[in-house]
Amino acid sequence: MHGPQPKTHPPAFTLAEIIIVILVISIIAAAATVTFSSAASHVQLNAAADKLAADLALARDHARLNRQTVDVYFDCETLLYQCPSVLNLTRSRNISVNLARSPYDLSRLKVRELSEDESEEKYTLQFDAMGHASAPVAITLVRSASIVRLLLYKDGRIERAD
Repeated sequence: MHGPQPKTHPPAFTLAEIIIVILVISIIAAAATVTFSSAASHVQLNAAADKLAADLALARDHARLNRQTVDVYFDCETLLYQCPSVLNLTRSRNISVNLARSPYDLSRLKVRELSEDESEEKYTLQFDAMGHASAPVAITLVRSASIVRLLLYKDGRIERAD
């Protein structure tokens, strides 16, 4: 008759195959983490630039509407800007934004007049009663290795110069 049947094992993966799959998944996860963190950094930088541009436009429009001079103060050391005479959009308080804190987490803020080579640590920008800026200004926002630059022209126009 027939001899004893050899025991058959159900199909399975070897330890080497499992280790290779785990290694491939780890590499893909690491690449996704780097990509996600870079994308999040860009989102935060763009949000800061959009917020600053909107606040500058609000200050400019407030100056025009009320026919008065409006000051915007920049402190580049603390990454803070303020506009004490203008209420924010919720009308709850004056505009005061610290770009070093969440959700922006910027690492640097530079403000310089376009006619100057050097930026200043503290700078006051004025909008006159017609909404014109006291001087054309370049505002540079930095987060990690990413940079966004806003240009504010004498006529009050605000542009991104990416």
